[in-house]
Formats: sequence, structure tokens, C-alpha cells
Amino acid sequence: MSILLVVSVIIFLVSAGAYVGALVYHRILYKEINDECAGNTCGFKAALIRAQSEVRMDLVEDIKRMERKIDLAEQIVHGHTSLVPIFKRLEQTTVRSVQYASFSFGREGVTVSGKAKDYDAVAQQQDLYQKELKGALTSYTLSDFTEEEKGGVTFKAMLVFNPEIIKYSYTASTTPAATATSTATSTTP
Repeated sequence: MSILLVVSVIIFLVSAGAYVGALVYHRILYKEINDECAGNTCGFKAALIRAQSEVRMDLVEDIKRMERKIDLAEQIVHGHTSLVPIFKRLEQTTVRSVQYASFSFGREGVTVSGKAKDYDAVAQQQDLYQKELKGALTSYTLSDFTEEEKGGVTFKAMLVFNPEIIKYSYTASTTPAATATSTATSTTP
């Protein structure tokens, strides 16, 4: 026998074996996919149909609707402005001999008018703005100084706060009451 014939027969047998193996594997997969349910075992297709029939579409729609509402609420909270951090910082950094008379909040910043005991108190207030509110303020201006007849100095302050600290989401995450409420648990007797 020639070597060419032996090699041809071997290639033919390997090819035929591979074909038969692929055919058997195809049948096994087909059976696993398309088997009907018998007891606890089902084919993949029948299991998928069973699982789809068990899903409550009204519940899925409710969940999708709730997800959209939560996303919208998050957008609103992230865009909302809170003045609490401004009031807290002003409370913490106001010199005792300085009193604020008016407060105005707008796009350009916060304008406050106040009265101080003397020019030294105004200078102390400016130092506090500069030192204590360094990260919170992006800029500030003191102006319109007027000496009153009865004593004291009136002034105006234009304070431009960092936009991040006046966002409600920042306030909610740094307020002790918000964190205390979120960590509180209720117990029932």
C-alpha cells in the first residue's frame, strides 16, 4: 500500500469522526435547549418561557417609573441651592462688634450691609473673611464705608461663595442632622 493511500484513509476517518462528533454534540445541545419541562428540569427555551411568564410586567413598569422619578429627584437636588452653609459661615466668622442689617442673595453673590463699632472692627472682619473663609469664598469686597453721627461705621460686603458649598447636595451630606437621621434605626417592642 502506498503511503498516500494510508494518509488519505486516516484523514478521511478523522474527518468522519469529527463530523459524527459534531452531529452528536449538535443533537445534545438541541435537546438541552428545546426539551419540554418534566418535573423540575426544563430545557433552556422552556425555562426562559416559564421565567418570562412569572415576571410581573406591571411591577417592572412600576420599577421603571420609580427609577425615572428618582433620577429626576437627584437632578433637582443637585441643582438646588441652599443658603444654610452661608449663614453658618457668617455666624462663625462675624466679629462680635459687627452686626448685619440686611442680606441679599443673587447670581453674583451675597450682599450684606452691616454696622461695626469702628474701623478696627471692619478691618478685623475683613481679616476673618480672608483667613477663615479661604476655601468657601472665591472673592469678597468691602465698600460704602460711612461714619454715623452716633458712632459706628456702616459698610457693605459683597461675598462670592464657592458654588459647590451652596448646593443642596453638599449641605445635605455635611449637615449633622441629615447624617443622624440616615443612621437612626427604629425598633419595635
